Amino acid sequence: MWLCLFGDAMCNCLMKLIGRLLFVTALFLFMAGATCLHAQIIDANGNGMSDIWELIYGATGIDPNADADLDGVLNRLESIAGTNPFDSNSVPRIAQSAYFGTQFSVTLQSVSGKSYQLQSSSTLANGSWNNEGSVLARTGMVVTISAPVKGTGKFFRVVVSDVDTDGDGISDW
Repeated sequence: MWLCLFGDAMCNCLMKLIGRLLFVTALFLFMAGATCLHAQIIDANGNGMSDIWELIYGATGIDPNADADLDGVLNRLESIAGTNPFDSNSVPRIAQSAYFGTQFSVTLQSVSGKSYQLQSSSTLANGSWNNEGSVLARTGMVVTISAPVKGTGKFFRVVVSDVDTDGDGISDW
């Protein structure tokens, strides 16, 4: 799901609908962060989910394309976000979004050791996304990331990724 902002002329009905959808919909995609060193996940079983995450949550053997807690987020995306696949309250979710004049911001609960990026694009085409801001989360932070909005419409997305800030080849998470 993408949020589209149409410059200064926005439909309140559309914004209310989008706001509600943002509250219950995860906007997390898996992409590498641009501002920190990339971290490789340990995935000995080749299922696309971190083995460390599987051990922490007892999720060994679950289907990456299923939704174990029925919160609307696939297990593989919960793995990337570092959230609990068996707890529907532990889910990557935008808690609040706001559009004030020339600024758009999102607020969300974060997981320590994850990088959160707010990206924008004037189209939904692949490869056309620009990093508007990023935050490297530390213990139990709520993060807010903002971006300027000019006269042209923009689509926004939040990207979560693992990072390796000390360059030792192991994810901070």
